[in-house]
Amino acid sequence: MKTRRRLQVEPMESKTPPSSGLAGSGLAEKLTVSHATARPGEPIVLTATLTNVTDHDVTVADGPSRDGFVVSRGGKEVWRSGAGMMSAMFLVQKTLHPGESITTHATWDGQVAPGHDSGPTGTFHVTTRREPDGPGATVTIEPAHHPGKHGH
Repeated sequence: MKTRRRLQVEPMESKTPPSSGLAGSGLAEKLTVSHATARPGEPIVLTATLTNVTDHDVTVADGPSRDGFVVSRGGKEVWRSGAGMMSAMFLVQKTLHPGESITTHATWDGQVAPGHDSGPTGTFHVTTRREPDGPGATVTIEPAHHPGKHGH
């Protein structure tokens, strides 16, 4: 027995299409980090809040490939949340009503992923996959303090 399915089509004029960036989308993103300064291995909570700042509904593509974080140093990526996930297959369309938000969290351990030539300390730039060219946030990883060494 065959099952018939109906395809429902909605006019695009009533929807804001998902964007690859946020410019002109009616969405504002706020990115925060739990610590601006940390030591290697110290957990840093990354939080991104995407808010509909319009007076109408906005539809966004959401899922692991869109809502993650990227940490870079000197323009080179050194860590990515959810690295290795087959995330492109898990996008869903979400409608944000005026003033409504989606919040995403990830924890970076302040370590550079294996295979990167960037040292473990220095200043790192955090952005989201949703807005990779956005203002982002900065985290400085300072050298670990070892009490009792060098006369301290």
